[in-house]
Amino acid sequence: MSAGEKVHPQYRQNFHSGISVAWGKVPFTLGGWSTSTSSAVLQIPEGTFLFAGEDLTYLQGWQEAAIISSVNALNNLTDLIGS
Repeated sequence: MSAGEKVHPQYRQNFHSGISVAWGKVPFTLGGWSTSTSSAVLQIPEGTFLFAGEDLTYLQGWQEAAIISSVNALNNLTDLIGS
């Protein structure tokens, strides 16, 4: 708990219990997300089609990856609008 309080001083007051899930051990899920090989091709606009998603980055399965991918798509969109 003391480690959490270094980041969030109110941590001890708001923390009641925690949970952790080993997705690979949950029957019929075999994981929380899929992984694939490089999807760099899908990060490049194809005409008016733009793709975004965590699966298009090197951080598959993470929220940060979805943000990285969306920023890339927005940058591509601004390039398309500007040209």
